[in-house]
Amino acid sequence: MRLQLEALLGEKARLANENANLMRENQCLHQLVEYHQHTSQDLSESYEQVIQGMCLDFSSPPRSIAGEETRDEDGDDDNDK
Repeated sequence: MRLQLEALLGEKARLANENANLMRENQCLHQLVEYHQHTSQDLSESYEQVIQGMCLDFSSPPRSIAGEETRDEDGDDDNDK
């Protein structure tokens, strides 16, 4: 009977320790979620401000770039000599 009681007390202590560890981990996870929510809100607001101030140009590149490509090809021929 005494051995069973000691085993139960040991198991109780182990479970209490595990419970305390899980409570600390849970608290840390809640803090992490809260931090992520705050940073996500800040980022979304600043992102919208940046996008509103941007002017994106998706037009074709100027023809001078095509002229540079032909010069590069001529330069390659000089290296082969």
